[in-house]
Amino acid sequence: MEEFFLGSEMQTLDDDQWLLSPLTFDQIEDLDDDEDDQWPLVDARNEPRLRSLSSSNPLNKRKGGPTMSFDQMEDLDDDDDDEDQWPLVDGRNEPRLRSSSTFNLLNKRKENPTVSCTRELDDPRPICESLSTEDIMRLAGTRMIQLSSKVKDIAFDSSLSGLSDREVRNVELAEYLMSAADKVRTRQFDHASGLLGLCNSLAPSDGNTVERVVHCFSKALRTKIAKETATTYDMTNNKEFVIDENQLISDKTFMTFHQTVPFHQVQHIAATQAILDNVERATKIHVVDLQIRNGLEWITLMQALDSRQEYPVEHLKITALVIGSGSAIENTKRTGDQLKSFAETINIPLFSFHVVQIPDLRDFRAGLFETDPEEALVVFSEFFFNKFTSRPVELDRAMREIKTMNPRVMVMIETEANHNSPSFSSRFVETLFHYSAFFDCLEACMSPEHEPDRRIMETVIVTELVTNMLAAEGEERGMRSVKLDTWRSFFARFGMVEQELSDVLLYQVKLVTGKCSGWKFCTTNWDDGSLTIGWKGTPMTSVSVWKFVRTARLVSGPKDLVVEFV
Repeated sequence: MEEFFLGSEMQTLDDDQWLLSPLTFDQIEDLDDDEDDQWPLVDARNEPRLRSLSSSNPLNKRKGGPTMSFDQMEDLDDDDDDEDQWPLVDGRNEPRLRSSSTFNLLNKRKENPTVSCTRELDDPRPICESLSTEDIMRLAGTRMIQLSSKVKDIAFDSSLSGLSDREVRNVELAEYLMSAADKVRTRQFDHASGLLGLCNSLAPSDGNTVERVVHCFSKALRTKIAKETATTYDMTNNKEFVIDENQLISDKTFMTFHQTVPFHQVQHIAATQAILDNVERATKIHVVDLQIRNGLEWITLMQALDSRQEYPVEHLKITALVIGSGSAIENTKRTGDQLKSFAETINIPLFSFHVVQIPDLRDFRAGLFETDPEEALVVFSEFFFNKFTSRPVELDRAMREIKTMNPRVMVMIETEANHNSPSFSSRFVETLFHYSAFFDCLEACMSPEHEPDRRIMETVIVTELVTNMLAAEGEERGMRSVKLDTWRSFFARFGMVEQELSDVLLYQVKLVTGKCSGWKFCTTNWDDGSLTIGWKGTPMTSVSVWKFVRTARLVSGPKDLVVEFV
């Protein structure tokens, strides 16, 4: 709002007022690097990472201290002796593995081996009370914990009785994958390659959901081995799905994803409503999109503005940021043309679309965006910031430039997961569970007619993300998602305050999630005023709204009291 005046002299404030003093982003990779490869995937201390996938997991917060910054994210459990020596599968991983829902279902299976299946009227595929991919991974990890400890836990029966033959095979396949990851951790690459060869033969890219997850992660581990041993890994094989490059640059797959996957629609509806809540009386609105895709959310925004009874919009301006060159600039211009065409069909007198192209994030400058004091300026970020957490200097400078633009509000959509650990073991476990839930969601929501698009999402887009998360290090590892608590600490350094989402937004979210029976497993949670969206309780994304606050400082006195707002 207008009363939030921003200046560019943030450096004149006392450091204690705005800035935290954590490690820099560059130091993330230096934490425990000497001992990172000493702790196995299967170890007691890993239990918390495998047991609980909920946002309430105590490992998501620093023990006995304030909210973590990016660089503190991996400084967990420092009181424990030598964290980097514990394996992936260990008794301490049980909190990640022992889900009451998983093992209640197992017990029900043992009591009644006959599992009934039902079919939805609009989907010919059977829906059974079966173990999810997450359940399979959790069970496999817990079995490995018990086998490694050689101690039978009577309170938890990890045997495979009550499972179908297919589920038993899936658990065994997951165990092969986890064992291979543990061998990669200990640099036993020949042994790991043998296990991954077994995974490759048993897990085709067009198999069941567990097989597809194993196929994806097997590729990532093979790439890591190739990088570590300076060899070339041929990513192709006769089972691979052939991708037409033209498909990758089209919007078809992303359009299908948007229409069929619930949390994608929910996050866009929530973000759009958050913008509307903050520009409800503005007649001139300017949205700066830091990473525009197909622009579907802006069509929704235009429709909502068109239906206004009061304060009709005089001018809607969207400015899209493009970093780099190549096809991105052409795709962005094409999106702009589509938005212009749509705007002509509704009652928005003036719509304009602008593109700001810069070679690199370090070239981000507020003056490039041609803002007007009469405009209500909104900054929109969808999966933008997590690509730059390994570049703290540039990200810090960009945030200061955004502050000088004096936005009324900043709306952010981000992946709600921690894929930023310097520890390979931790990163593997977190990534495996996150994308197991993601694959489950795609399987449940994308019907057989959308099979080609689902396979593109899994075999190209997700596989590329997972490979970068697991095989790359340093600045090369660009995908470094962190959780909402970490963003809170980071944004606090720039005087940003989190805004509570509105009741209207909550109502809109309920409408969206209730419109399709297949979306009943989409879960939403309010986290200190922000929204997290997940699948069967596993967080997938978050939507949050931020404002810059103004602060006063005394610049002269005591006779002539002069207060300057910065």
